[in-house]
Amino acid sequence: KKVKYFATVLPNNQGIYTKPKGMQGSILYTSYKYNNKKVEVGEEATTQSGTFVKLIRINDRGTIGWIKKANISKK
Repeated sequence: KKVKYFATVLPNNQGIYTKPKGMQGSILYTSYKYNNKKVEVGEEATTQSGTFVKLIRINDRGTIGWIKKANISKK
């Protein structure tokens, strides 16, 4: 579902994926690059692996990837 709010990526996250973990083609590509960074959340999706949120860079609105909702802190 579409959402819009700002959050901070928690440093002990389980990684950022190309798609919500559990979806076909989902690849883990980074786990630390965005630690403690402010991001925009643009979508939420639930898979058998849990609820994931789509992270968007604030500066250029580019997609970062998907992270488990428990690994962000809403501000």
